[in-house]
Amino acid sequence: MNKGIILDFNRTVFDPDANSLFPGALEAIKLLYHEGFVIVLVAKENDGRENLIKSLEIDQYFSEIMFVSEKTAHLFKEIKATFKMQANKSFVIGDRVRSEIESGNSAGFLSIWFQNGKFANELPENAMQFPNFTVHDWFAIMTIISFIDNPHE
Repeated sequence: MNKGIILDFNRTVFDPDANSLFPGALEAIKLLYHEGFVIVLVAKENDGRENLIKSLEIDQYFSEIMFVSEKTAHLFKEIKATFKMQANKSFVIGDRVRSEIESGNSAGFLSIWFQNGKFANELPENAMQFPNFTVHDWFAIMTIISFIDNPHE
């Protein structure tokens, strides 16, 4: 079984307001890649988004990049099965509790809510929308993943 991450693109990896990657995102993605995580980037279908991702030179760190109309538990379960992701060592990281976090929880992942920006005040409406962890920067994301991946270090 693989350690895996389903990673939201917009407002999690990429800050559209600053038109750049979030501080620490590139370093974290590279580190996770080199530590053997299967990383799947999931982005909403949007004109120009594929070219944007290529221009950021991050595409080589992902096992797959998917452009979808909706992020669902069914999609996340398919990704989990395809890449043989281990439930207790795999994460969904996103900025929306009502889509990525809910779908990740429903699919059996550990969930990390990157609470910032436009959807920072979009609070859970049901039990499946509560994240396992809430963070505000990539340093905190890496701290959580490192602890879960190496609990005795």
